[in-house]
Amino acid sequence: MELQTLANIGEFLGGGAVLVSLIYLVVSLRQNTSQLRENAKVQKLAEMRATYAQHDRYRQLLVSSREVAELVSNTFAGDSPDPVDQVRFDNFTYQLVYSVQHQWQCVQEGVIDAAELQRVLPPLATALMAPGGQSWWKRNRAVLNPGYVAAVEAHFDEPVID
Repeated sequence: MELQTLANIGEFLGGGAVLVSLIYLVVSLRQNTSQLRENAKVQKLAEMRATYAQHDRYRQLLVSSREVAELVSNTFAGDSPDPVDQVRFDNFTYQLVYSVQHQWQCVQEGVIDAAELQRVLPPLATALMAPGGQSWWKRNRAVLNPGYVAAVEAHFDEPVID
């Protein structure tokens, strides 16, 4: 065989090796991307479980403490609590609203089904339409995600007027 023929064969084999390497790289990148997406979903689901656990703690607090249940109920109904109880109510409500916002974000990212969110938005909106809820919402909605605010307000009977 001539030296030129051997060089051509070597070049052909080298090009084939580069092609195989590129194909392997593309397949590996796709697998890694897929794995990263799955890991992100697993992380979000873990966060959702933590959010549900937080909801359960608030429900337990309301059920186990008549004082807290009365504070929340009366303040949503429009009573004006003293400054300390107002802070307690504001923080309780913020945590509740924020945890539902977390569910909304998970729906946006495709981590949980939208039906899960639709189960909790109407009762939340009902509470926020009550006099104390409206007052809280007007003071605090600016710190929330605008898309989430729109999703909550879509369940209001009347638009919010600042």
